[in-house]
Amino acid sequence: MGPRFGDYQNEIYFEGLFGVLPAYPMDFAELESRARAALPPSVWSYVAGGAGDEHTQRANAAAFERWGLVPRMMVGAAERDLGVELFGLSLPSPLFLAPIGVIGLCAQDGHGDLATARAAARTGVPMVASTLSVDPLEQVAAEFGGTPGFFQLYPPNDRALAESLVHRAEQAGYRGIVVTLDTWVTGWRPRDLATGNFPQLRGHCLANYTSDPVFRARLTGDPDADPRSAVSEWTQVFPNPLTWDDLAWLRSLTSLPLILKGICHPEDVRRARDGGVDGIYCSNHGGRQANGGLPALESLPEVVAAAEGLPVLFDSGVRSGADVVKALALGATAVGVGRPYAYGMALGGADGVVHVLRSLLAEADLIMAVDGYPSLAALRAEGALRRF
Repeated sequence: MGPRFGDYQNEIYFEGLFGVLPAYPMDFAELESRARAALPPSVWSYVAGGAGDEHTQRANAAAFERWGLVPRMMVGAAERDLGVELFGLSLPSPLFLAPIGVIGLCAQDGHGDLATARAAARTGVPMVASTLSVDPLEQVAAEFGGTPGFFQLYPPNDRALAESLVHRAEQAGYRGIVVTLDTWVTGWRPRDLATGNFPQLRGHCLANYTSDPVFRARLTGDPDADPRSAVSEWTQVFPNPLTWDDLAWLRSLTSLPLILKGICHPEDVRRARDGGVDGIYCSNHGGRQANGGLPALESLPEVVAAAEGLPVLFDSGVRSGADVVKALALGATAVGVGRPYAYGMALGGADGVVHVLRSLLAEADLIMAVDGYPSLAALRAEGALRRF
């Protein structure tokens, strides 16, 4: 059987016998509150905020409350197996670290991408590293240890630059390419507008561009000496409103697994599947890109059905181990966590992220134990989850 993730609570209770309390919060509300106090206001607004009045962001989280697991007794769930097979990889759990473009800025030392990779190495939870990072993708991958990592690509409109980024990811050892489809233009984000802050326009999190030979060849000056030139050029190459005609080109970029992120409509799933992708990533960007949309969780069952066996990754609104369990029961192959680990990063760097991941996995494991679901297959059986 798999690791006993629930044993994390025993470690905490044992430490409590000696008067040692957890260094980091045990619930999302306190985690969020303390992170707000720890982060600069501009970074906080970027990480915590969403599009419009943030209705979709709130709806993402609230959607989990409309589903409930049906307890099953006397099934002998003393051992649980949360392991999954994903793109030929055997992973100890179905959890992964969703890409966060400013995670580097969330760390007190300004290198949160590296700290996230170290947390992945310590927990076995894969990281999806963002294109928008403080440190180059090669340095991030070097911290993974034995844990696989994936590279998230914002496809630039310069195809040579896209090819360079993907080939660098291949050479660095990433195990898949996650292409984000819903962020070729920035959504309307009142919190960021109120602070007049867009990190990339201030030169932050552009290391993968300024370290890339194709991007540097586009510049007239040295980006290290004149960061403004790099920012200006980045604004020119970033927007790329892809169409389905571009899928063949994306597929041709790599032999690594190709996963399309931002898909919530079954017809889009079918077009992606017919175009030769290896996985579907159901997400609405955590409510950060478009307000007024359907919670991503509501789209998940139809996406899974249309995928017809292709792996389906999911994120948007995951705040607890209970949320992880419900997404898995609705058919997700793997579940991504975003804001909670960003808040853990703000409080404790890699240690804070490890605490968040272990807490999520412990709660998920213990729910499966108490409710009588020893495996993910049992969790996905008909009748395990009901709407109320």
